[in-house]
Amino acid sequence: MRSGTRAAQTTSRTKKQRLYWLLLCAAIMLLLVTIAAACESRAPGLLGGAAPGHPSFSASPSSQLIVQLGFPGEQLIVDNGNDYVWRDVSIRLNDSYLYSTPLLPRGASSIPLSEFVDADGHSFVPSAMTPHRLIVEVRSGFQGKPGYFVW
Repeated sequence: MRSGTRAAQTTSRTKKQRLYWLLLCAAIMLLLVTIAAACESRAPGLLGGAAPGHPSFSASPSSQLIVQLGFPGEQLIVDNGNDYVWRDVSIRLNDSYLYSTPLLPRGASSIPLSEFVDADGHSFVPSAMTPHRLIVEVRSGFQGKPGYFVW
């Protein structure tokens, strides 16, 4: 009788282990599919897109900027989704306010909205103004090519 109980326990344990591994594999596959879908959605157009009519735009994929934007509080979050650093970067906010930097690294960068200034030297005032248009221009991106993004 004991050997029959042990056999039943072993069979039950084996089934549980198989179920565990099956569920683990399914969870990993779901995670991989989700990551792949997220990577595809980071192409230009998520919050804007490259500007084909702009003179610095090139149809080559190497010049397209992969950008995600956020405006938490009084900050602008620019997420450089490309696998290279952007050099000689200008960001124009609401067509009048400009922020320039020699480089923007890969990943997310936080820029205070008050650092955007107009031609007269006046800062963007987040408490009184709303961002409604943003242009990112990179003069030296992948292989030194320019890139452009409009939101």
